[in-house]
Amino acid sequence: MSDQHRRFLLQLLQAGIAAVDGRAATRAALQGAALPAQVSIFAIGKAAAAMTLGAADALGARLHQALVITRTGHARDLQRGLPQARLIESAHPLPDERSLAAGRTLLDTVRALPGEVFPLFGASAISG
Repeated sequence: MSDQHRRFLLQLLQAGIAAVDGRAATRAALQGAALPAQVSIFAIGKAAAAMTLGAADALGARLHQALVITRTGHARDLQRGLPQARLIESAHPLPDERSLAAGRTLLDTVRALPGEVFPLFGASAISG
C-alpha cells in the first residue's frame, strides 16, 4: 500500500471518529437551542461524560448541575473539565448493586429538581 493510500485511509478513519465524538456532537446539537435559563444535565451510558462536557460547552453559565452515570473508567476527562458534575460509576454490561443505587440517585435527583430548572437527558448505547 502506498503512503498516499495510507494517508487517505487515516483521514477517513479520523473523520469517522470525529463524526461520533459525543462531546462535539452534543455541543453542536445544543448550540443555539432555545433552552431555559437553568438546565440540569442527566447523562447515562459509556459516552455520558463526553455528552455532558459537550452540553456544558454549549450551556455555559446556564448549567445548574450535572449527574453522570457511566461505566467504571469511562469519565477520565469529566472531573477535570467539569468539576461541579456528580459522577456515579457503575457496572457494564451486567448491572450490579451500584447500578441500582445509581438509578435510585437519578430518580431522587430528578424529583428534587427545582421547578424552574429544565432537565436535559442524554443516553448512549455503545456496544461492548
